[in-house]
Formats: sequence, C-alpha cells, structure tokens
Amino acid sequence: MGYWGQEEATRKAYRPNPMASPELLGVERVVHSGDLVRREPDGYLYFVGRDDAMIKSRGYRMSPEEVEGVLVGSGLVREACAFGVPDEELGHRVVAVVTLVDEPPAEALDLIRRHVIDEAPPYMVPSRIIAIEELPRTASGKIDRPAVRTAYGGDVHAG
Repeated sequence: MGYWGQEEATRKAYRPNPMASPELLGVERVVHSGDLVRREPDGYLYFVGRDDAMIKSRGYRMSPEEVEGVLVGSGLVREACAFGVPDEELGHRVVAVVTLVDEPPAEALDLIRRHVIDEAPPYMVPSRIIAIEELPRTASGKIDRPAVRTAYGGDVHAG
C-alpha cells in the first residue's frame, strides 16, 4: 500500500495509527491525506480544503475555496481560482484569477472587490483580482491550479 515508486511520500502519508490497540501498534495504519475538515455538533465532517493549499494571511488560515465562494457569490464571477503569494508582512497575499459571467459590466472587477469587502473578513480580500477568458484545465477537466499560480502568481502588487 502506498504511492508507486515514492517511498518518502508513502512514509509521510501512511503512518501508524496512534489510536490502535496495543497488539496492532505499528501494524494498523492511517492515511494523512492533507485534507482539512471540520466536525459539526451533529458529528458530520465537512471538507474545508487541503493543508498544502491553505493561504495564511495576517495570521489567519483560509482555504482557496472559501475565497472562491465569496467571489462567485458576487454573481459576476463564473469561476475562480484563489491562491496565496508569499509576502514578508502578511505571510501570504491573496490573489484571485476569475472568469466573468457573460456580458459583465465594465466596472465588474470593482464591483467584485466591493462584494468581497462587504461579505468577507479583510484578510480574505484579494490584493489582486485578474479576469481571464478561461481557466486552464487538467486532463480530467479540473481547474489546473498549479498552472494558474505559475501564470499569474509572479510580481503581484496590491490593486
């Protein structure tokens, strides 16, 4: 069990179960997937994001999906991809790359920024919102987050 040809990744992800009974210690394993969840009072677990994708800004942790949800909630954004860019003062600066709904108003980016400011805490407001025609996709049709980060994550300034 593990990742084909990747012993180090297997060792990091598949670890002994610390809650196993004494006779199964070192035998029973648990998977440390990097997924972050929250447990609700009813006992259900809800996916929040991935630990490796978390954005840490101004001392707060957020998932890209949280930022993206607020952007799409503006009604002007069809799809969004948010990520953090290292910043000496903030930890990460939030950047969002979006596709807009058909026939957006000329001032769409200003309206989207105003919506995020009104609906989210200050640490979630992107320092930059970039509108493009289409987000790049992986072979499976998902947003290619590394490609977005590579293309739009460099030399990011507020604005």
